[in-house]
Amino acid sequence: MNCKILLINNLFFTFLTFLLSDPAEGTATTPWFFNRLQFQLLGSGIFCDNIPGLSSAQKKLCRNSPDVMRDVGAGIQLAEEECQHQFRHRRWNCSIFSYQSRDTTLFTNFISRGSREVAFIHTIASAGVVQSLLMACSDGSLSNCECDPSKKNGKSRDSKGEFDWSGCSNNVKFGLKYAKSFTDAKESETRDLRGLMNLHNNNAGRRAIQKHLQLKCKCHGVSGSCGVRTCWKATQDFAIIGDFLKTKYNRAVKVDTTQDSTGKLVAVNSNRSLRKGDMVYMDESPDYCLHNPFVGSLGTERRTCSTNKRAKEEEHCDDMCCGKGFVSQTIIEDLNCDCKFQWCCYVQCEICRVKKDVSTCKSKHKKLSGNNSTVT
Repeated sequence: MNCKILLINNLFFTFLTFLLSDPAEGTATTPWFFNRLQFQLLGSGIFCDNIPGLSSAQKKLCRNSPDVMRDVGAGIQLAEEECQHQFRHRRWNCSIFSYQSRDTTLFTNFISRGSREVAFIHTIASAGVVQSLLMACSDGSLSNCECDPSKKNGKSRDSKGEFDWSGCSNNVKFGLKYAKSFTDAKESETRDLRGLMNLHNNNAGRRAIQKHLQLKCKCHGVSGSCGVRTCWKATQDFAIIGDFLKTKYNRAVKVDTTQDSTGKLVAVNSNRSLRKGDMVYMDESPDYCLHNPFVGSLGTERRTCSTNKRAKEEEHCDDMCCGKGFVSQTIIEDLNCDCKFQWCCYVQCEICRVKKDVSTCKSKHKKLSGNNSTVT
């Protein structure tokens, strides 16, 4: 059975899986869901009603704003790429969402847990959706969204003095409202611990984007003087958001619900109150050392690691391979070198053969060959 059907009870992740699946019918950057011809032939009603896992409220959002759904998907893909970048040196490296490792049992068991990693996915996916919507709104690709009307033809001040609002400021209210409507749809119907955890992390992702909006300005004056400044609000590079959320992950707070009728989230074993921007989790994470579908772990067999003593602990072979040993070997790579511009108009490069030492975690079935392979 397809994992997007099995995840029907977790609507946001059902849609996430759907957006990033079926590579045979699309590409990694353009899922078949966003095929414009298909949309035009089917019409928004049939098209949106046949997206698996969407609630009636989400289908209505899709029918009313089908072009927005394109940017929702782009935001989730943005989040996936940043997640894999942030965890590239960790045992859990976010690859459970990549095409080659998408497995029904692994995926559903992973999502069903309330671990730090699931919390990170919820948070960064929510942030990615807001980021994508704000960018699409500013560049004019969304028909039902305009630049922030409160930042038009007005004046304001900052530490450098007075400036005029100009350009196209991100319509934050639109991005936050639509992202909240979509990502929180199913979770809002439940008041259990998992639902409250997901809602909290979704909100933390939206707040991360809002926190990192920056003021961009241009100077206007004679000979480059800054007699007049025009400014606008814009999003920052998503890598900055990724770094910020990785810090939140490292400081994630374990939560439970109160025993009274309010059923609010409370921090476990913590002297401070829970903050809206905190990343929260409810279950301890497995060690991710071995392939274990029951906890959604892919294991670390054949993962690249570092033998450099200066490497971070998490990427060093001793930690990455969980003490099971690793294989070090020398490989030869062909790389472009001595590149020169030729008139006109191309770059011509030489091919250089470079030796490179590579270490990978041992595999149970690994057979070593060659004189330059060593087992540790």
